[in-house]
Amino acid sequence: MSTYLLGIFASTVILVFTIVVMRRGLIRQRYSIVWVITSSLMLIFSISSSTLLRIASSLEFTTPSNFLFFIGIVLLLVISVQYSYELGKLEEQNRKMAIEIAMIKNKLNRKGS
Repeated sequence: MSTYLLGIFASTVILVFTIVVMRRGLIRQRYSIVWVITSSLMLIFSISSSTLLRIASSLEFTTPSNFLFFIGIVLLLVISVQYSYELGKLEEQNRKMAIEIAMIKNKLNRKGS
């Protein structure tokens, strides 16, 4: 199997998998949008490798693979920042709920005594 066909197959599998998982409600749409865009771009670049070569050379990358690695690193950084933001929000919610639970327990203990 050539790399050309492997790229088309892999990007198609990722695209279909993402859509199926999203339709089943296993991941939220806002998270799956990144994966749909990524796999769609992978599919486009796999089908039309000349497009990838043209974009990479216009951005002065030595080889198209360097361009793809750069895009991959940027994508991972964006996902990491997004998850850090979400984690910060969840930690704040968790802290507020812990305070509320402690206040409710304190109030119940006072009424019970």
